[in-house]
Amino acid sequence: MVLSNSLGISISNDVPDLSVVTFNLILKDQLSEKHYSIDICVHAPDLQIVNCIVDDKIVGNGDFIPDPGETFNLVSRFATREAAT
Repeated sequence: MVLSNSLGISISNDVPDLSVVTFNLILKDQLSEKHYSIDICVHAPDLQIVNCIVDDKIVGNGDFIPDPGETFNLVSRFATREAAT
């Protein structure tokens, strides 16, 4: 029998970067039982703001400075830094 899409995992948001998570997998049928230990190194994301721009060209005066009462778009770009290995 083949099982597909029936295994799910979730990892805590506060797991330290480069932690090793061990899965104990047990496969069995009517005749035998096999035990496997699987270690996986997990990476915690390190979210960083790459840049941030105040864009008031469309509904403001276009000087990229938020003025009192002015509507603007805050355009941001983010990146995740992976752990060094």
